[in-house]
Amino acid sequence: MSLAKREKARVSDVAATCLSDSDAAVRRYALRCLAFAGDDRCWQEVLDILDEILSGAPPRFPGALNPVTLSVQSEVIPAVVYLARHSVTADNTRTVVGAISENWSKLYKAEQNWLKENWPACVPGAPQRAEISKPDVGRMESWIRRPLFMPV
Repeated sequence: MSLAKREKARVSDVAATCLSDSDAAVRRYALRCLAFAGDDRCWQEVLDILDEILSGAPPRFPGALNPVTLSVQSEVIPAVVYLARHSVTADNTRTVVGAISENWSKLYKAEQNWLKENWPACVPGAPQRAEISKPDVGRMESWIRRPLFMPV
């Protein structure tokens, strides 16, 4: 975390390596570092991670995540932030939006509410346009910064 705070995008080398670490906690923090400051080299790998997360069963307790601590609790939102930051083509954007909207029931209520607010195109039944707009990435970057990447 401190490396990402200090080195910004230069953390990408280390974080990319850590995405395949055997320790799940290391993988989770690597993803958060990439969402905060990483470059685009892990786009497909992070999409695969999101697909894996969404391939499971719906949450047993959909209200279990707290919106106040969502940036620390959610497995999905850091991946979404990273993918949104680096979706440079319309196809990339459609892929992410499709993955989320097709698996909406697999998200916690707090994640659904976050997406409704920050990337409404992901909500099932949202008006489908030929060109799906990217979210306000600056707003997402500001959100992922709290609390782990805030200045001390």
